[in-house]
Amino acid sequence: MKKYLLIFIALPLFFSYSQTKYFIYFNDKGITETERIEKSSPQYKTALSLLTDKSIERRIKNMGEENFITFEDLPIYEEYSNELELLNIKIQNKLKWFNAVSA
Repeated sequence: MKKYLLIFIALPLFFSYSQTKYFIYFNDKGITETERIEKSSPQYKTALSLLTDKSIERRIKNMGEENFITFEDLPIYEEYSNELELLNIKIQNKLKWFNAVSA
């Protein structure tokens, strides 16, 4: 009987202290989606460095030489993730295509 009582008391406590994870979405990536990404900008160069040579070739073939880097390729704006860390929010993953982090 004591074992059952202990289970009924411990089980709800176990579930009440479980961790909750969230997706936090951002509005922009330091620039708005409507702004043109200039080839001389640091954001463009960073996005280009994150792609492999094979993916660059494939993108140029399918999307053209001028527009193969898109807004989704830009990394998450670092200031946003820094602000979250200052609020003691632990970032699990950065999802650049969704412009979000899991925390």
